[in-house]
Amino acid sequence: MKESKMLMLLLAIGVIEVTTYICNPLHTAASDPFARLWGLKAFHQPTQSMELTIRAGAISVVFAWPYLRDQPKSGDVIAFRYPLDPRTAYVKRVIAAGDATVSIVEGVTIFDGKPLREPYVHINASSSYCYTKMSSVRVPRNCHFVMNGNRDVGSDSRQWGMRTTRQHHWKVTTMIQERCVATKWPT
Repeated sequence: MKESKMLMLLLAIGVIEVTTYICNPLHTAASDPFARLWGLKAFHQPTQSMELTIRAGAISVVFAWPYLRDQPKSGDVIAFRYPLDPRTAYVKRVIAAGDATVSIVEGVTIFDGKPLREPYVHINASSSYCYTKMSSVRVPRNCHFVMNGNRDVGSDSRQWGMRTTRQHHWKVTTMIQERCVATKWPT
């Protein structure tokens, strides 16, 4: 009797897990069952693009839960699939959300007409033109503009455009290790 109840319980858990995986209630882009079921995964930062916030080689925990009913806000650090190569994960900071304006004047990011305080930006004395100047851009509703912390390294919304709220995002929350080896988005 106990064995049949245990078997029924295990079968019910299996059905719930399969249904949850297929329905994907957290709308994660991952094919990893753990990430789809629990909404969290480890993420590896392969480059210096987010220094000073996240060092190259660091491992962070990213969560889908914060964006189940909400969208990323200005200042959030998010992980997502790189628009030009979905096998690669990217981490960027949301600079502006829908209906805001953003520009860069002489290396200073201007958000809705006011200089944005950015203690997380890596200042490079030999900054490129891309870092020091950008014409004003209005972020469309249901979109957000993301940028690197180290503005001269990697690419961001200045090169490949805005992220829409329909795209899958993970909130970067906890650093668990400073260095690691893997470089691709786990599948």
